[in-house]
Amino acid sequence: MYGYNKDLLRTRQEFLLQLLKETKDALLEVPAGGLRVSVNQGKKQYYWRTETTSENGVYIPKENQALALALAQKDYDMKLARAIEKELKAIRKYLAILENQVPEDIYRNLNKNRWDMVNPRIELPERYVQRWQEVLYEGKPISEDMPVYITQRGEQVRSKSEMMIADMLHRNNIPYRYEYPVYMKGVGDVYLDFTTLHLRDKREIHWEHFGLMDDPDYVEMVMKKLTTYEKNGICVGKNLIVTFETRMHPLSITTIQGTIDRFFHNT
Repeated sequence: MYGYNKDLLRTRQEFLLQLLKETKDALLEVPAGGLRVSVNQGKKQYYWRTETTSENGVYIPKENQALALALAQKDYDMKLARAIEKELKAIRKYLAILENQVPEDIYRNLNKNRWDMVNPRIELPERYVQRWQEVLYEGKPISEDMPVYITQRGEQVRSKSEMMIADMLHRNNIPYRYEYPVYMKGVGDVYLDFTTLHLRDKREIHWEHFGLMDDPDYVEMVMKKLTTYEKNGICVGKNLIVTFETRMHPLSITTIQGTIDRFFHNT
């Protein structure tokens, strides 16, 4: 639940390692030598520099422009590879430092008898999450004659799809509140299906599921809702996740997990 800097660095490290492999693979099949570019009367001219040519190189005619392009790409790829290797070296060094102790660990490793004597200048992520989850609120009442769907956390929700979303959030260790009231101008409190907490940047992301999209009246209601949300700064793709289903195309676990991966694991 902590060490977000390490998570970001490892993600960057994985990206750079893959990029370095692709770059070095491309460099295995490149022509020898380098490229010199000259401009003569506003027109670019290309020259092939090798160990057997002069410093100026051998002129590359138009019919052999593929050679010039390959040499230019080679020069770029070599510089890119060097920059990647330099950054990877720095990341490995910094990760080694973080493995020993991150600043958050100073408070975490204090004798617990001192915890209430010290004002931590960096709040422990796990304690922030705990406080976020312990916020008391009144959700929207659920009628007794509605079908009963109970999540893994033991709370009642309104539909099987909402139960699936709740359970997948729980399984992915993503904190959430069910039907937490959000005040909107001109409307009052609106009970969005889920309010989640993005652990990396402590950002709240709402999640609305619309389950009757084959009903035209329902679709019209959905559009009005989304317009209201947008006016209140809750925007699809930014801080609002939306999922949909129809009778012929129900919500699936695969769709839910894919949505969680895009919003919480890859950002």
